[in-house]
Amino acid sequence: MKKFASTIVLIFATISFVFGTLLLSKENVKEVRIQTNAFSYMCKDRIEQTLKELKGVESVFLSLDDKVVTIEYNEETVKTDAMLNSVKDIGYEAELLSKPMNAENNIGEKDPDNKLN
Repeated sequence: MKKFASTIVLIFATISFVFGTLLLSKENVKEVRIQTNAFSYMCKDRIEQTLKELKGVESVFLSLDDKVVTIEYNEETVKTDAMLNSVKDIGYEAELLSKPMNAENNIGEKDPDNKLN
């Protein structure tokens, strides 16, 4: 019985640790938008793949309609300058459209220079 109780406590502690770590890591996830000059699906794939290879990038989506790439990333692992430079290094234009904001609830300043309107 004593072994069973200690096993239950160990399982509970492990689950608590895992969920606690996941919740804390989400606090560092930010979202940023970058204007590009991508015009084809080949451009889209190349930019998205390049950004996904950066450590700390959680998700990437490039809309060909407005040529804007939306990136969710861990701000403690990767910086916006690294993302901008990665896009530029493969031959595309890259301009920051929004200040980093919390990805979960989109707190932050979108489009500070009113470039999208």
